[in-house]
Amino acid sequence: MTEHPNVSYDWIFRFQSEGASIGITYCHMINIERVDYQGTTLLVGAWQASEAGCEGAAGQHIRFSSSEDAGQTWSPSTCVMWGLHAIWSPILHFDQATGKLFLFYSESRKV
Repeated sequence: MTEHPNVSYDWIFRFQSEGASIGITYCHMINIERVDYQGTTLLVGAWQASEAGCEGAAGQHIRFSSSEDAGQTWSPSTCVMWGLHAIWSPILHFDQATGKLFLFYSESRKV
């Protein structure tokens, strides 16, 4: 990986530690949004995950994590949406005018 002076990176979620302890074997489609609200800046991330090890499994759900230090450290992830079927393509949108963070996603009935 090429180093750039103004870019840093770190893991939000690791299979070997957090994932192993909760049975997650598949993650995909992370979306990160910057939230600037009432003097606080957060980075928030949402992604699809599954215990089944593949995309489209019935146990596929959306997980969420946040960072208060520009991505240097992240909170433990939390399941924020669990459907009856596979859940896909999480998109986060912060509405500055209302201070609300929206999560958009889709759910399959037939994969």
